[in-house]
Amino acid sequence: METETRKQKPTATSKSQRKDGSNTGLLFLLALVALYVLTIPFTKVEESFNLQAIHDLLYHGTELAAYDHQQFPGVVPRTFTGACLVALLSYPVLRAGALLGLRKAYSLYIVRMVIAVLSVGAVGRFQKAVSRRFGTEVGNV
Repeated sequence: METETRKQKPTATSKSQRKDGSNTGLLFLLALVALYVLTIPFTKVEESFNLQAIHDLLYHGTELAAYDHQQFPGVVPRTFTGACLVALLSYPVLRAGALLGLRKAYSLYIVRMVIAVLSVGAVGRFQKAVSRRFGTEVGNV
């Protein structure tokens, strides 16, 4: 009984993933989202509740009575978990901006860019998990 040795056929490398491991597709997506944040800074109603929670955490801190959620709780219960994470990651940049005299209005851009980085990072992790499970040809589609 002869055992057959098969050569593994090399998988095709996607155009979005170079041989050095960097993923240009995700960088392109991040650039696209950054362009969107800069050119269309206004929020949609779906974002407004979360952004208001982030604003309250960053600018009202422990003064819970000043939180917008106290006056307008909404009909659907919401969590502050995501808002806490984004506020935590945004705070150092916002603090540095305040020290440099950056107006408060620019905090919207900074917070939305933090959300963009987290979102694109989540897409990258999902892509990596799909690639591990189903192969790079599927993961890089």
